[in-house]
Amino acid sequence: TKRLTLLLMLWPFLMWSQTNLVKWYNADFTPSPIENHITASSVSASSGVTLTNVAWGTDNVFYSFNGSSNTSIDTSKYVQFAVSPDAGYKIVFNSFSFNSRSQGNGKKEVQNYQVRYSKDVNFSSYTPSNVVEFTNSSNYTTNTIDLGKTVVSSGETLYIRIYSY
Repeated sequence: TKRLTLLLMLWPFLMWSQTNLVKWYNADFTPSPIENHITASSVSASSGVTLTNVAWGTDNVFYSFNGSSNTSIDTSKYVQFAVSPDAGYKIVFNSFSFNSRSQGNGKKEVQNYQVRYSKDVNFSSYTPSNVVEFTNSSNYTTNTIDLGKTVVSSGETLYIRIYSY
């Protein structure tokens, strides 16, 4: 089984003033909001995906999840992040950033993954322009996903999923 290790000290969400909003680097998968007036959920994994924590120092927390041996995406297997503005606020999302690498029993493994985002919890309304595919190796790579100034208004949530295969 392939494993994708993600350094989720995410500098992910940038607002109009290019402000970092939240980081996920806690051992219990909970977010650490940096700005006020936002709500972020804990990192979650779909059925069939195991999410574990590996801590290497104070701010070096990694989340590891099992990938798939498939050669194409399995949309039922993912890790998810969610952020929403508090009542009466809106957020304009510019980007989502994270570090990643493939890790496989002491040998280099190439691994593909896609990052998709949507305001629909079921992802039935994402469009092809919301799909970003990466090839991952054993070297740490910083990934920045352009969120296209996605506006999330009060009562809405932005969901981001990482699918590994």
